[in-house]
Amino acid sequence: MPETEGALLEIQLSRVARRILKAYWLGDNLLLPLAAWLEFAEVRHQVIGGRITGRTEPGMVSFTIDGDSGTARMNGAAIPLGQHDVKMVKGELYGSLGLISQLFELSTAIDREGAAVLIHNPEGLPIARRIQRDAARSIQVGGEPGVAPELIHRGPEQVRSGLVMAYEVRGSSQNPAATTSYGLGLGMGLAGGSAVLWGRGTGEALPQVEGAWSRAWPGQRWLTQLRLGDGPTSGPRPQISRGLSFTNAPINRTLLVEDLPFAGTLPPDWSVEAYRAGRLVGFDSVEASGRFSLTLPIQYGENPVDFVAYGPFGEVRTFNRTFRALPAMVPAGALEYSVSAGACNRSRCSAAANLDLRYGASRRWTFRAGLDQRRGTDRGSLFHPYAGLVATPTNAVGIELEGVANLLYRAGLRFEPSIHLRLTGDYVSYADSGSTSLFLPAGTREQMSLYARIMPGRQTGAMMFEAQGTRTVTSSGPQRQVRAGAAMQLENVVLRPYLRAERSVGGSGSYLGLETTVLPLRALGPIFGGFWLQGQAEATTGGSPTSAGIVIARNLGRPFRIEAGARWERNSAGPVFTLSLVSQLNALRSTSIVTAPSGGGQARLDQSIGGSVVWSQGNNGLALSSEPSLDRAGIGGRVFLDLNGDARWDEDEPPLPGTRLLVGNQWVKADSSGRYRIWGVAPYEEVLISVDTTSLASPWWVPRFAAQAVTPTPNVIRSADVPIDIGGVIEGSLMMDEPTPQPLNRALEVVLTEVGSGRRTVVESFTDGGFYRMGHPPGRYEATVEQRQLERLGLRADTLRLELKGGQSGAEPGPVLSNLRLVLRPLQPSEPPTDR
Repeated sequence: MPETEGALLEIQLSRVARRILKAYWLGDNLLLPLAAWLEFAEVRHQVIGGRITGRTEPGMVSFTIDGDSGTARMNGAAIPLGQHDVKMVKGELYGSLGLISQLFELSTAIDREGAAVLIHNPEGLPIARRIQRDAARSIQVGGEPGVAPELIHRGPEQVRSGLVMAYEVRGSSQNPAATTSYGLGLGMGLAGGSAVLWGRGTGEALPQVEGAWSRAWPGQRWLTQLRLGDGPTSGPRPQISRGLSFTNAPINRTLLVEDLPFAGTLPPDWSVEAYRAGRLVGFDSVEASGRFSLTLPIQYGENPVDFVAYGPFGEVRTFNRTFRALPAMVPAGALEYSVSAGACNRSRCSAAANLDLRYGASRRWTFRAGLDQRRGTDRGSLFHPYAGLVATPTNAVGIELEGVANLLYRAGLRFEPSIHLRLTGDYVSYADSGSTSLFLPAGTREQMSLYARIMPGRQTGAMMFEAQGTRTVTSSGPQRQVRAGAAMQLENVVLRPYLRAERSVGGSGSYLGLETTVLPLRALGPIFGGFWLQGQAEATTGGSPTSAGIVIARNLGRPFRIEAGARWERNSAGPVFTLSLVSQLNALRSTSIVTAPSGGGQARLDQSIGGSVVWSQGNNGLALSSEPSLDRAGIGGRVFLDLNGDARWDEDEPPLPGTRLLVGNQWVKADSSGRYRIWGVAPYEEVLISVDTTSLASPWWVPRFAAQAVTPTPNVIRSADVPIDIGGVIEGSLMMDEPTPQPLNRALEVVLTEVGSGRRTVVESFTDGGFYRMGHPPGRYEATVEQRQLERLGLRADTLRLELKGGQSGAEPGPVLSNLRLVLRPLQPSEPPTDR
């Protein structure tokens, strides 16, 4: 039997958490201390001699590992074990990495050079779910997932001057001179804001030139946005004008003003978690009365929330609720205004102005009022004062009311108790349908619409029924439209049958139709398994066909997609065939469509090409993009080894090529000179930059900041260099000042707090009192023991002050602080515990 060899290894749960554990090598088999591992993973367990029992949550799956008999069971079923999967070492039960991976369904790897165990998928572990919940709570107070707000570095930001050009050209072989159109836009930073110039035209007309300068002040109370030049007017019915506009409304409405309560009932002793888009946003324990209440952040638009409830014996229930927040709603107590005025350059008027006011009376009631005025129309000046109300008396009910003098009156009602049911109704009465007002559909007097959608069953989207009816009264008579249909998915086929009916003064008709989508089926092989198909057919209820069509498509690698189709209409001479190639390259996007009528018409080719070019100071060459880039923003900088600790790059400090960074939600890798750059992020939304520490070449290297925050602005690149420090080793022992009747045979959490930033690092000690931390960032620290553990043991701890200096060479290990002693003392009977 091979001998055991001790080792200190760092257990890395992806980017969630990490901890040093004392492990043993038994030949090529790695053994980990099971009790310490389970405590680190926050798995409920109990140790009785050489036997460990526990449960995994929330599924409440029981497991048992018995070191005396060398067996392991999961939910009563035996787990096959190798000869060395379970072993007692110095009175403590150890288990192999393979056994732990099998028990908790983990994907693991061993980094012998870095002395680390890498766990790639820790999401199912309780510690990962707890950290995810903590991250969700930090989002509610303005932080980002996984990074505590106090650890986010917000330093001075530098702006690199640059220029953005976006272009698009469309043409047709049918009449190139008449059908060719183009658009060219230029954007740049100017006077602390953003300037944009657009030119649009066709082959036979002079281009139309528009331009604007805008600036924003995020977080200001009375003025957040200012625009000079061409742009939409403010108010609920915007028009394009050339003038000015300003407002104190938030630049980005990511969350509604306040959280809203979601309440319900469950049996006592249950717990409930709330998820939105797969992310945990709240949790609560059910009270003895059976009530629970969660206050959740609400986004504008639809807010479906999935609830998962867990019982004390492994029961699981799922249900959902929904809430629709309209963009017109504002936070409680907030008063928002918008003002605009200018010359009309696309509408039938000479000048336009608007004053818009919104007030949040509560988190459920928002009042709106304002004034629209137009001059130089066919009827002279148009004066339209308006007032409105948006309300959500309950989470399931939404109400919209609006009245505009001399124009229209509108009412809307929405009922959405869950994502499985939606009922909506809208009614509009136009005051003067015969007018030529810019805001009225010509000849329309009133319109009423009803809509219903229901999704039976628990599987969302597997089956859906919907119906919609519209009645419009015009100057020529009433018009009615009704459509009822369903959608169902069978394997890789989606079927959408429908029935529609139309009735008007000119005639009526009823039609049956079927729309079908066939998704790719990989079982058909690498060639035929990549095709997808869309088809449509419609006929009158009497059986006479009216239309049919089919499109077959396939991706040719990532950048290309080819589509072929045919379309037939009852009134056409014959089917029309189409063939198109869609290209989405890194440098440009392109669409080519060939249309060939079978009835003797002339075939034609339609072509469009577009993209963007971005240039910025300090970056070599131009950056090409296939996406429109005007009014977007960029972030760039350099990743370097900070040898002097000033967080600024100097010429003698080496760049770190190949370092992976998470910029917002995009991964980017530093190039050969250590530079990185991304373009296309949303402006005025704070972006966090963090380092993937596994991409650093040395285990001694650590990022200076847990995360760096950058607020991008349109048409410029914000510069954010990323300094990397050479970390060191902190090694010491927990020592008892005098004998105590309470044994100290368990691991304790040693807390290292950086004096300047307050950043906390928790290092778990070994059962003999020793603690060890490798690759720790340099700085001045205070070390003590977690207070809650001291209180349970009736101890108090001294505060140890230490300073870890940074390394001076990337080719050498960092400094070592060893032989540190952190003294623990028993509490005297009259001495209260101290909170350090």
